[in-house]
Amino acid sequence: MNTKRIRRIALCVAIAFAVVAFAAVFVPVPPHGRFTMTGIGNNGDAYFKASEGKFTSVVWDGERNQDGVEHRRFIGDYRKEHGHWILVTPDGSAAELRATLLSLRILDARTPPAGPFYRYEIYKGR
Repeated sequence: MNTKRIRRIALCVAIAFAVVAFAAVFVPVPPHGRFTMTGIGNNGDAYFKASEGKFTSVVWDGERNQDGVEHRRFIGDYRKEHGHWILVTPDGSAAELRATLLSLRILDARTPPAGPFYRYEIYKGR
């Protein structure tokens, strides 16, 4: 192969990688799945779970990982309204859920944005 062809292929691969990375970080997707960050949980696993329109927090009280007893706390229902994913808590307050392939942010007009919370499977490697 000549040098020009190698450079052209390398440039195309670099552009494709940049497009995929941009999509993973910025393109919105439905907020289904498990999300976590270092500030959630003490020793055992802890994460937010968004599934079937329910948003819950899941905490394990064991020494590490998923040891011990699992505790779930219902946070609210979520649904798509006017192109945005909305979380509605039992007290009637609402927040917007913004998910990408890698993370989730919770945006509420009354408080500073929460997150980013990273996909559990990526962050914890499970």
